[in-house]
Amino acid sequence: MTGASVRPLSTVPAGGRVTVVSLAGGGTFRARMISMGLTPGCELQVMQANPAGCGQVIVAFGGTRLAIGHGMAEKILIMDGPAR
Repeated sequence: MTGASVRPLSTVPAGGRVTVVSLAGGGTFRARMISMGLTPGCELQVMQANPAGCGQVIVAFGGTRLAIGHGMAEKILIMDGPAR
């Protein structure tokens, strides 16, 4: 993981492949994400993102597509590339 930088999912452009490092929100937020299968270690492909930094982020993982609001995407911390 040398040189891997942790940043919010909201900063990833469409086409990016990333791995979830942590969920930075409160307990309700974490429980909601986990119930949808989005957990630390999960590999995501960003299908749609708004370069203006607002609107939803659409991600694909494990045969699922999920639309996440910008505020929620700010709380999902990721690193570039697949999990190691």
